[in-house]
Amino acid sequence: MRTRHAIPLLVFLCLLLMLSESCMSGAAEGTGAPPRVSPTDGILKGEPAPLSEAEERAVMQQVDTLRADPRERRRLIMVAQMLLGRFGYGVGPFDGRFDDKTRRAIKYYQESNKLAATGELDYRTLKQLTDDADWLDQFPLQLPPFVFLDETWDATVSATGTWTLVNGRQVTSLQTTRIECNRQWKYCVESTAVVGEGNQLVLNMENNEVERWDDQEIVTKPKDRGCVTDTLHLSRSQKSVTRLRVPIVSEPCRHSDVQNVTLRLESGVKVWTELKKAHKERFHRIMKTGDFHFED
Repeated sequence: MRTRHAIPLLVFLCLLLMLSESCMSGAAEGTGAPPRVSPTDGILKGEPAPLSEAEERAVMQQVDTLRADPRERRRLIMVAQMLLGRFGYGVGPFDGRFDDKTRRAIKYYQESNKLAATGELDYRTLKQLTDDADWLDQFPLQLPPFVFLDETWDATVSATGTWTLVNGRQVTSLQTTRIECNRQWKYCVESTAVVGEGNQLVLNMENNEVERWDDQEIVTKPKDRGCVTDTLHLSRSQKSVTRLRVPIVSEPCRHSDVQNVTLRLESGVKVWTELKKAHKERFHRIMKTGDFHFED
């Protein structure tokens, strides 16, 4: 069965190249409604895991099959020409002919992305082209600042911000969270919006039952999430919100490799500034602006 990681490239090729019905049905194999996850699951996962060797070989074989068919090979070349033209590599016309200009553009693109500079349109080059195109299609969003409202601490408390890992890798997903705690109801309602794959806005809302609410701190009851538990901590004196994710050591989770994780609700403006810097660096890597010539 093909996993979800192999699907994006296959679907892209199927749609743009107008491949056979068997290709579309193969790409759809194993898909279905996504499982329900917590608001921070996507944040902790980060970038999708790479394909396994077996999965990558299967996709490579499909690409090789397409390249062996003259009609499909021309379509592959046309798609590559269109993407290279979009990235500023100076190819054209987009006629599906693998001429010297197209070969030199592909080789330069491979060199720029630290791929094997063969000048051939192989699987890894196609995947990098489609990944870069998908990334350029993502629209940047401004994230709201951190706000902690505790003027009515004895009744209600609310906070807004972006989850970040404490002493961990940089968060790469665009997401913002609002938490509203009500002392009478003994619940903290957490609402999180995450921009996921394909620029889809994923909204999550869940209730966290309050375990303790005193003059300085609000602590929710640990929430079981399979092999980990989540706990929210709101500090009045520090005006902060943290989430502790702790692994469960009992069976069947005893051999899980999950580690303790601490997240903090931070200002989205700070996170956005860091993401914008990374965005600018990747944009300059993808786009070329006349620093080479393909003409003889």
